[in-house]
Amino acid sequence: MLSLGQRVELASRLGLGPHNPPYPDIVSFAEQGANQRLYPNQALILKTWTLAEQYTSDELNTLQEWMSHYMDAEPTGVSPDLFDRIETLKAQGYPWFTTIIAVLGRRASKTFLTGIMFCWQTIRILSDPRFSRTCAHRQQPLSILIGATKKEQVLATLFASYQNMVLNTHWLEPHILKWNRDRIDFISPWDAVSERDNEHPQPTLSVRAVSSNSNDVRGGSIIGFVLDEAFFTRSGDSMFTGNAAIEAASPALNQFGRFSLQMYPSSPWTRTGRVYELYTAARKPVDQGGDPSLNATQLESWRLYEGWQNGLMLRKGKPSTKTVRMHDETGRSQVILLETAAQPGDRVLLP
Repeated sequence: MLSLGQRVELASRLGLGPHNPPYPDIVSFAEQGANQRLYPNQALILKTWTLAEQYTSDELNTLQEWMSHYMDAEPTGVSPDLFDRIETLKAQGYPWFTTIIAVLGRRASKTFLTGIMFCWQTIRILSDPRFSRTCAHRQQPLSILIGATKKEQVLATLFASYQNMVLNTHWLEPHILKWNRDRIDFISPWDAVSERDNEHPQPTLSVRAVSSNSNDVRGGSIIGFVLDEAFFTRSGDSMFTGNAAIEAASPALNQFGRFSLQMYPSSPWTRTGRVYELYTAARKPVDQGGDPSLNATQLESWRLYEGWQNGLMLRKGKPSTKTVRMHDETGRSQVILLETAAQPGDRVLLP
């Protein structure tokens, strides 16, 4: 069994470590590691969720505009004290906001962005020797649980998005131990070394699709948790409700502190339940006692695709085209012609 010092030494030889993941930031990972095309505002949201400190002038202008509507009667945007929250968390060693409530409209790429976030967490765990399975006190793998009201629902949505990110990320290939319909097991480089003589090596991290049944969620070393459309899960005291699932996951998440990640992506919602409580807490300014580790991002669907004209690059092959109907800020509808990828993973220059 490797000691922590030996794992750190091995990480250094591999060019990895807590402050040196395989990709410098989440946008680099998404675009270069997972071959995903990001619209400008998708990249911007991912940057804010992962506490980026550097922004372009266009991004700053967009954020300022979003901040200006956050306290409206019908709120949209991001918190006006976003930069204060980021500065506070970065100083304390946080890699991301630990609780993210993404209140986004339908077709606003919630599933896509959530898949990227949890694949990024997977990479950070596997590239950091502190999260080795052989670390003291733990005889079970870390867990990321991806949930929805019904298991079949999450398999077709959030878990499918996460799987797609993994499939497109070549760096993860040698770390995959087992791949099932509803579960992917990973092993870190240091655990792979320590378990090289074991015919059945134990995983460092297990990512599973689960239902909102609290019995599916309870226990284990849960470091990541997401519940799809949490505002629509049943309320009440039953073990099958979203509230029960969140409460069941909380003790395990809390043990990992700043390294934990829980997300609640949902479109328009009811004003009840545990997720609404988290949403309300996330909107409380830090200078009034709010928790800086909470993030509420609330945007209309069309906001995610502003700047769609700014294509990133043109790949080989002849791209196909499709039309997408979108609405601008005044509610007017327009049909946009988009060029889609010539082949899976391609990014293309949009008109």
